[in-house]
Amino acid sequence: MQQPRYFYDSWHDITSSPGWFVTILKLALVLLIPIFGAIVVYGYLYTWARERAWGINQPMPRRIFENKDGKLYSRGGLIFIISIIVAAVSSLFLNIDMLASVTRISQMLAYSPQSFSDPNVLFSMLPLYVVPHSGLFGMVVSVILTIVGWIMSMRIAIYDSFNAGFRLDKVWKMLTHNILGILKVWLVSFIATVVVTIIGSIVACLIVIIPLVVFFAMSGATVNAAIAAIFLIIPLVLLAVYVAMVFGMIENALVIRALGYWTETFNVPEWGSYAEPLPFEKDEAAQRL
Repeated sequence: MQQPRYFYDSWHDITSSPGWFVTILKLALVLLIPIFGAIVVYGYLYTWARERAWGINQPMPRRIFENKDGKLYSRGGLIFIISIIVAAVSSLFLNIDMLASVTRISQMLAYSPQSFSDPNVLFSMLPLYVVPHSGLFGMVVSVILTIVGWIMSMRIAIYDSFNAGFRLDKVWKMLTHNILGILKVWLVSFIATVVVTIIGSIVACLIVIIPLVVFFAMSGATVNAAIAAIFLIIPLVLLAVYVAMVFGMIENALVIRALGYWTETFNVPEWGSYAEPLPFEKDEAAQRL
């Protein structure tokens, strides 16, 4: 099977869908609803990725709440729980690693007061104390957990079963069997995050700053104008937050669609129950006979 072009194919699928930008706007609006919004968005995007994993190439559904297979909410709910678990464990590792870094630096300063007065001692000791506990370990673990969470979510989307996601032996075998592909998906996620953060931040700031500059230019820098600006800035900030969420939703759609392409490489139509060997496992077993 030809390896997908994760970014190009996913981006093409999104932008070629009729009314795709309006759909993204709707998804961002739905996401504003606490918990329920995230469940709907996960259900929508992973259902679309699930179709791709099965080899079905359909455009993005224009109706957010269409629920054509009756699994929108249950599927989204299970994946939402996975996202909470992964985020909590990632945060735990990051905090532990950063705490270890701070502790080691404190120990260095406490037991090596000469480091303050002797730059040579300071620079010679920093690599020994700081580098192994610089937060890098926590970041690496966070990336691995993110990828594992993606695979668990796709397995849940395929089987509509929480147990399928927690078959960590299958998750690990999928990860190692096509690690290059999943790293390409992560690279798409990383680049999209950087681009979306930069562009989204600039646009969001301009939404707030430009109207305020125009407002003060027209009304003057008076006390009354300052009071009025307070009431003006609230809707501007809300609009800026929504715009940032729109950019983030494009990123989410891109990455989750790419996950659908990655999962498709495992020949999903030939899968049995979630506990059975995957097709590539059966092939490997046959070759050993």
